Amino acid sequence: PVHKLLDKPASEKYGISRRQLHRLLARYREGGLEAIEPRSRRPKTNPAATSEQARDRIIELRQALVASGHDAGPVTIAWHLQQTHQRAP
Repeated sequence: PVHKLLDKPASEKYGISRRQLHRLLARYREGGLEAIEPRSRRPKTNPAATSEQARDRIIELRQALVASGHDAGPVTIAWHLQQTHQRAP
């Protein structure tokens, strides 16, 4: 096929592999220009993320420690969480 003759010059011109060029062309055929925009590789969810409840508790602890003039670093906060049987993130 004629398009095979253009693969190498096109991939060299844009600094991508022929395989990546074929992937982009397939995505373009399926969804147009929007489909070839770079995609995020970031996961959609993070199972290890700190819960909102835990985050609120940490902020509350930090503010209380600072207000009372105590150290409010991560080790101190983890210690306080452990004292109340809560898991430190």
